[in-house]
Amino acid sequence: MFRRGVIGGLLGGALSGILAYDVLYLMRVILAITILSGLLVWNVFTWLPKIVYRVLLFAGMFMWATIKGFVLALRGV
Repeated sequence: MFRRGVIGGLLGGALSGILAYDVLYLMRVILAITILSGLLVWNVFTWLPKIVYRVLLFAGMFMWATIKGFVLALRGV
């Protein structure tokens, strides 16, 4: 009686492992995609403010130099 339970458990576990292989593989793929997308979002939210700051700083400097040059040209300097 005990042997039948052990053999049944062994066969049932092996069969469920074989059947669950595809599900587990799919779960690993979904987990990897989730982690990679999380890292991408983290990089965007940590690097984006720095990039936006640099772009705004460059645009401000460009506008200031353009206005300054225009005013100096009008004054004839």
